Amino acid sequence: GGIFQEEQITDENGNGVAVKDVVIGNTYKSYFIEGSPDSDLPSVFTEWSDTYDSEGNGFPSGSYETNSELINKFVQPLDKNMISNVTVGSGESTTSFRVSPTQHILVHEQSTNLLRYKSIYELVPNEDHLVRVSGESIPTVSNTIEILDGDYSSVVLDLEPGDTFLLH
Repeated sequence: GGIFQEEQITDENGNGVAVKDVVIGNTYKSYFIEGSPDSDLPSVFTEWSDTYDSEGNGFPSGSYETNSELINKFVQPLDKNMISNVTVGSGESTTSFRVSPTQHILVHEQSTNLLRYKSIYELVPNEDHLVRVSGESIPTVSNTIEILDGDYSSVVLDLEPGDTFLLH
């Protein structure tokens, strides 16, 4: 798993910080999702789901933006120099981020109207949407594998109390 070394998360002051430069003990923006299991085990958190609230902010009642402390980080070389490039948005307003294909991410699954965690390699374009802090559901446009030249890493972040960090 992990986020590509150059991608950024948001620090407590709203600034972007490359995941390779995050500091253990510092605080970063995160999101508490009511009812989501407090577990790092995929066998536990991938079993969880909740209805996407299209009338509210998208998240279960009691969810909120917060800050979490970085407890640990694990830097690992990319497996076979492969990284997923995920593009989200619509029309001319798209953005992309790079992440390990085995990293899990919170999605709004359109066919079931559920929020759930899926690994990046399970993402289905247009079916799985990402969710902004505002609750807005953003379509996944594509999910492609890139083979990089050179030495690159992904970084697994362990934030507590909330592990759901915000990409910048």
